[in-house]
Amino acid sequence: MASLRTISSRRLIAGIGGVVVLAVAGVSVGSALQGANPPAPQPLADALHQAAVGAKPTGITADVTFTNNLLSSAGLPGGDPLMSGASGRMWISAAGDLRIELQSSGGGSPDSQVLATKSEITVYDGTQNTVYKIALPASSSTPKTTTPSNGIPTVAAIQSKLNELAAHLNVSGAIPGAAGGVPSYSVKISPQHDGGLLGNAELAWDASNGVPLGVSVYSTTDPSTPVLALRVNDISYGPVDASALQISPPANAKVVDVPLPARSTKSSTTTKTAPVTGLAAVQSQVAFTIKAPATVDGLPQHQVRLVDWKGQKAALVLYGQGLGGIAVLERATTTSPPNATITQLPTVKVAGVSGHELATPLGTVVAFTKGGVNFIVAGSVSQLAAETAAGALS
Repeated sequence: MASLRTISSRRLIAGIGGVVVLAVAGVSVGSALQGANPPAPQPLADALHQAAVGAKPTGITADVTFTNNLLSSAGLPGGDPLMSGASGRMWISAAGDLRIELQSSGGGSPDSQVLATKSEITVYDGTQNTVYKIALPASSSTPKTTTPSNGIPTVAAIQSKLNELAAHLNVSGAIPGAAGGVPSYSVKISPQHDGGLLGNAELAWDASNGVPLGVSVYSTTDPSTPVLALRVNDISYGPVDASALQISPPANAKVVDVPLPARSTKSSTTTKTAPVTGLAAVQSQVAFTIKAPATVDGLPQHQVRLVDWKGQKAALVLYGQGLGGIAVLERATTTSPPNATITQLPTVKVAGVSGHELATPLGTVVAFTKGGVNFIVAGSVSQLAAETAAGALS
């Protein structure tokens, strides 16, 4: 098995793209087909309850179109479906196993496939002939106690949760529509304050059974075009053959194990150490001079915090609050080779030195080294804002 450290940035991002596909399964619903009439209007809580009590299908088969505009303006090499988008098919079994195959615009054999089970996520990038495997932790066998006894919350309980969400998010009502050839409802959600470049998210589901039919993510820079989308163009219900839930990469495919962050083994009774915060306190813990101006790009300094970066003491300086804030990670330069993923990003001139930058519709990351200190500036902000913040650290 290959080590994660040996993966090129393109391959790593392609693998992450596979996970993104899973996370947004059902994104940005396709246009309604003939014969699918929108359901009757009703409050959001009632629409969600109706979906929860509906009979669940024994399996799902669907035509999908995956759109990825996240990296299109970042100057990264594209070409494969997980990075540039494609059309394909999706299958979900009654047990919840899911497989997606995406074909390049040229057609032919599937270029990329994703298989997710309760124990593992497998992503096959056909353009790189590489298989990424992510082992999932075993779920707890202890059932959760819910009310009522059938585990489905009442309309009142759903409305109570929606009221809690409304304190932090703008939540629309249930919007009747049709997606994938079936009647559906959708809802739009957006941050109330400090949302950065995140515009809104749209979620849609089958009105009769709650099967997800859409989740789309939009940036404030272009409210009309989704940043990420997996369109359900046509959907049908019924048992799924076991062969549709298998991936058979070529025997010579490279296999990469991608580990998840280790779970903490500390007991809940273990005394937690108070975090080290404040510029003076953090400065006393690190061997380099922390750059922490009072403001960057108009955002006031919010906190300076000592953090552990792969066993190395580092300073995290936060500016502003919410998604619209900017985080600056500072750590002493080491003799270790530079991170391959960062060095393969597009170059940029900041703070009087050459650095690397990843600019997307949802945020920007700038990395550079100066005066024996490595800096990473990140936030859901524009490219100009991130570069301005980086320049303020010189």
